[in-house]
Amino acid sequence: MGKREENRKKELPDILVYRKKKYVIPVCLLMILGLVLLAVAMTVGIAWRVSGDSPKEILAEIGSFQFSDALIVFPATAVLWVPALLYYAVLRIGERHFLRSYEKMPEPAKQGLYEKKSRGWHRGGAEIYEAEGYMLFRDKYLLYTPQIVSLKEIVWVYLGHSDIQISDMQRSIVSPDYRFFSVVFYTKDGRKHGVSTMLTWRETAVWFAEHCPGALFGYGKEQKRQARELFVRTAEREALFGEEKKDSYTERRKRTVILGIAAAGLTAALLTGGVALRNYVSSDSYLYRKNMKEAERLSEEGQWFQAYSSYYAAYQLDMGEEKNEEARKGMLLSLIETAKTDGSLDSIIRDYESLFSVQELFTDETDISPLYFECTEYYLRYNDPMGAIDLLDRGIETFSDEKTVVGNTAETGEKTKRDKEKEKQRRADILERMREKKEDILAHCEVKTVTSYQQGKRFERIEYDENGRESVRVVDSSQAYQWEYNTHDGEVIYRVLEV
Repeated sequence: MGKREENRKKELPDILVYRKKKYVIPVCLLMILGLVLLAVAMTVGIAWRVSGDSPKEILAEIGSFQFSDALIVFPATAVLWVPALLYYAVLRIGERHFLRSYEKMPEPAKQGLYEKKSRGWHRGGAEIYEAEGYMLFRDKYLLYTPQIVSLKEIVWVYLGHSDIQISDMQRSIVSPDYRFFSVVFYTKDGRKHGVSTMLTWRETAVWFAEHCPGALFGYGKEQKRQARELFVRTAEREALFGEEKKDSYTERRKRTVILGIAAAGLTAALLTGGVALRNYVSSDSYLYRKNMKEAERLSEEGQWFQAYSSYYAAYQLDMGEEKNEEARKGMLLSLIETAKTDGSLDSIIRDYESLFSVQELFTDETDISPLYFECTEYYLRYNDPMGAIDLLDRGIETFSDEKTVVGNTAETGEKTKRDKEKEKQRRADILERMREKKEDILAHCEVKTVTSYQQGKRFERIEYDENGRESVRVVDSSQAYQWEYNTHDGEVIYRVLEV
């Protein structure tokens, strides 16, 4: 067992990045968790300093978020986990290509590359390890994963564009300027590879010319034509002798074309779907449903002001009269509940009266008699019994109309005789309760003056004495005030004053 472990330590794959690929996803998840914890800690700290609430209260508020609220975190975490998944996938692909080449190598080459890699013996300025005609390098076209190529397989080499220039002063040596070069080379099976180097362009070209004397050098139409002919001949030879037919140059080109077409189709489908989705989520119908659903949820949770905002957003959309009325009804009801939460009697009564001013939105489908009784109590708490009396009078007038719904919802379909009797009884009960409430209020009130109006103008005023008896009646005839004094001793005095 010990000898086996010792031999295993000398295997080249054991000292490469492939041995660590299993840690990519867990490390990424730990980083995401760390960022979330850091964000929570910073949020709690800032909220603690600004609001003065205890950390326990702030954490409880954070914990009350719904799952839908947490969806906004996903785009942020995608910055980490999407690249991590892509990097992991490339590592798997790179490892498969590496092992395919590594298994065909002779043992001396394996040991030679292992020795040089483990000791860091590589060409200065270019991390290229060479042993027994094989080259170990980090392939830029596979996210710099380690790859192995036989030098005699390289058939075309050219230098890519330089990206970064390092001056002599920074390197503290006397030599031509150094640059990061992208050296691109193809093997005879048509595979493209790339390696970055900090050698001078002359040193880079000389090194590849020495190790690949039969390769084409430079980039141009002629080199591209000759390389393509060589790739095709190699593929035909492999097909003839049955060597790696599944991974030949022609097969890969077919796959590339198919994948290109599929990618173009998928891109077009995604763009079309994206535009359609964008149009859908920005349409009035979608926004209406979204706002109404959100308003209903907020109402169930008792967040009335937020519910009003959602109802108002739905009301602003042009969705037709029927849906407009639904949103408006939600606004009126949520305003009442918001005022109740604030506790201002002025606001509560005002919002009730706003609803009663457009009660036709409700009376054909909903029984709003409880709202009349609720508002009556608020009038009494406001010390305005006559306002309560006036409201009850309007309620009696409203529910005397047989078209006003007296159930929880509008009854549809044909009503049986029994249904009509129940409805009649409910209406009678509501009216009786309103009359009894009115009488009860009047019984507990001391009425001193009653003023009546006609067409918005004061018509008559009656004053009562401490015993509740009528003492003065003033009638405005628009030309003169007619005063009538009642002495309650059988004698009535009249007096008319000109205007």
